[in-house]
Amino acid sequence: MAERVESAVQGLREEFGEQHVWGTKCDVKDGQDVKDLVAFAQGELKYIDIWINNAGSNAYSYKPLAEASDEDLIEVVTTNTLGLMICCREAIKMMLNQHRGGHIFNIDGAGSDGRPTPS
Repeated sequence: MAERVESAVQGLREEFGEQHVWGTKCDVKDGQDVKDLVAFAQGELKYIDIWINNAGSNAYSYKPLAEASDEDLIEVVTTNTLGLMICCREAIKMMLNQHRGGHIFNIDGAGSDGRPTPS
């Protein structure tokens, strides 16, 4: 995962400049990874005014729910629900310690426009 992040950061820095792009790996299901992300962000930016949660998983599966494995369902729920809660918790803790607070935005993915997604 770290190699993919570094590749993306390099490409974005070429397009937008080094002073505008930072990146690090983070598994949102892992509390320590999220704590490390907060520390990384504070180290690079000092204050975090806006935190956007946009991680999500469909377990890389497009099967109907009736055909989903236990492992697929666990992946979806731990990423999309537990991961969101861990990220919110750590962002709230960080923002409570900033004199100017901050805002958290949770982004919904496929299907958020009201149209159903296949399978």
